Amino acid sequence: MCKILKAKDVAERLNVSAPTAYEIMARADFPSFRPTERTVRTTEEALEEWINKQLSAKMA
Repeated sequence: MCKILKAKDVAERLNVSAPTAYEIMARADFPSFRPTERTVRTTEEALEEWINKQLSAKMA
């Protein structure tokens, strides 16, 4: 079972502020979902994949 992350968790993982995490999670290329109109979530696996894609793009 995959772990669901809140914006606070994403902020901690990326070492950014909560507002910045919300901005990142709103990006079209970020794998997030909205269980309700006012919340945004992602999974731990999706976040790791997104980070790896970002790093690969920077290295290319």
